[in-house]
Amino acid sequence: MPPSNAQLVEGALVSLDVGPEAEPLLCRIVAFGGDDVVLAPRRTPDEDQQIALSQGVESYLLLDAGNDVRALRCKPSQPTETGDVVAAITDQFRLGQRRMFSRADLVLPVSVTPLDSAGDPAGETWKSFTRDVSAGGLRLARQSSYVAATRHSVLIQFPAGERPVETVVEIKRETPGDLGMCFMKIEPDDRMRLEQAAIVWTRTRLRLGADAAASAALTAAA
Repeated sequence: MPPSNAQLVEGALVSLDVGPEAEPLLCRIVAFGGDDVVLAPRRTPDEDQQIALSQGVESYLLLDAGNDVRALRCKPSQPTETGDVVAAITDQFRLGQRRMFSRADLVLPVSVTPLDSAGDPAGETWKSFTRDVSAGGLRLARQSSYVAATRHSVLIQFPAGERPVETVVEIKRETPGDLGMCFMKIEPDDRMRLEQAAIVWTRTRLRLGADAAASAALTAAA
């Protein structure tokens, strides 16, 4: 069988089939969070769809694959306060999902301290900033004070005086300008904060893109 063209990517349109008693719900993918896919319905779910979502029954996420439709089993949530539906994927396979967690191109100040094999500081703390962040890791701007180590302690500063995120990371990728890091130790609440920040950033990017497309269409029609 040829590979599927269906892809789970931010911004893709999908249908959430919530059962035989309701029409499929057209949604746009907002973000990923592990096995969860955050969906933004294109319209408010009707009564039948609301009932199906409240029952939490097994549903299917349908993706257009050109001449075919691909389906992933999932368990959707009731709409959140922001109107999103979170679908927990229960299938053991994925359809071209690019990553486990959505990334946000957020620039946040960080402090990095190299650690030895016992987890103790093994060098001077140095300053940098993030190029992107996710609930699974981050990418930093590499500085001349960087010292290679098995692991590093990273303190991520949030704006508006929010509590910083303390993590232990492992370097997964190095380039002359960047350091790609994976979280090895992070509190669940802090991982959730980073995931929410990525979701807000992605939703804003998608909305701005849609507004720009609508504006261009109006200009072309004028």
